[in-house]
Amino acid sequence: MASSAKEISDLAHGVDVNASGNVGIGTASPASRLHIKASNGGYTGGIQIENTGSSAKGAITLSSSNLYISSNSSNDHISILANGNVGIGTASPLSNLHVKGNDGLILEDDGTTNAFRIQPANAGGAVIYTGTASSHTRKMVIDSSGR
Repeated sequence: MASSAKEISDLAHGVDVNASGNVGIGTASPASRLHIKASNGGYTGGIQIENTGSSAKGAITLSSSNLYISSNSSNDHISILANGNVGIGTASPLSNLHVKGNDGLILEDDGTTNAFRIQPANAGGAVIYTGTASSHTRKMVIDSSGR
């Protein structure tokens, strides 16, 4: 099976190491140090990391040119689309950075505990807080009319 002493190929199990040391899983022609090729998305089509002794797992998958980083089942926690949009908490980011969740966005100063938080409010408004990442005080409320 191997074409030289430096190549290892086990096509029955889908693993190939070429003369350059590149490892291919699902491909006999790995183009990089680790090259994984699968015909489907989801956990079976990427890299899965699983904790021994528990059901905790995570995955890095590629589907239709979009990259997803997931944990525990199929929830896509970080999405990087082919157009460059990045989503946290959403698999379909609508802008360069799209954060979706119940707790808003926290920006914390490096080296100190100062933090700024903005959170969507009911009916299209927003609430702005300052303080620390874990303890903050409401400073401004913007209603749906912008006031």
